[in-house]
Amino acid sequence: MMSVVQELDRVLNSKIVPTPPVVMLRVMEVQRREDSGLLDLVEAVSIDPGLSAKIIAMANSAVYRRDREATTIERAVAQIGARSVVTMSLAHSIAGKFPKEGVIGGVSLSDFWRRSLISAVAARQLAGEIIPDLREEAFFVGLMAGLGRLALVDSLSERYEAIAVSSNGWPTTEAEQNNLGMSSLKVTAELLRRWNLPDMFTDAIV
Repeated sequence: MMSVVQELDRVLNSKIVPTPPVVMLRVMEVQRREDSGLLDLVEAVSIDPGLSAKIIAMANSAVYRRDREATTIERAVAQIGARSVVTMSLAHSIAGKFPKEGVIGGVSLSDFWRRSLISAVAARQLAGEIIPDLREEAFFVGLMAGLGRLALVDSLSERYEAIAVSSNGWPTTEAEQNNLGMSSLKVTAELLRRWNLPDMFTDAIV
């Protein structure tokens, strides 16, 4: 019988958990370098056209738009600010690597992502009212907090399905802990630690 530590390691190495995306690695490298600037960040995010398009669209949203439209990734990054761009890049690159459709371990993936997006939007709105400078960080935490659930349902499918059935498809963290010896939030926090993401994200989740 595996210990909790061994089982957690098995969950974290689930096939559904992607290797760190290239964009994420490049962005984190830029963030850690003391001599990096906005142009280095622009170069890092530009390798993903989809991400670049999202950043430009965000720069032209009501929250970030200024006197004129941002039509280049350089202007968009400068307009949004490095910290928000880093956070958005992490969310885009990580979420894009996970499956979006189907049912695993009794959990609907489309329902999972719908709930995650609702949590992210609510977290951003709440942060905007309390700590405006952390809006995008709050969005990231809301979107990413449930990733551990995907790892659990993939690696412990039959066991997770049993508690999902008795919880209308969405077990509480308490039910996960009682039945599996770990919660999805703990798994998420450990996953983000393995990816060497800033402590502020893992601290907010646990």
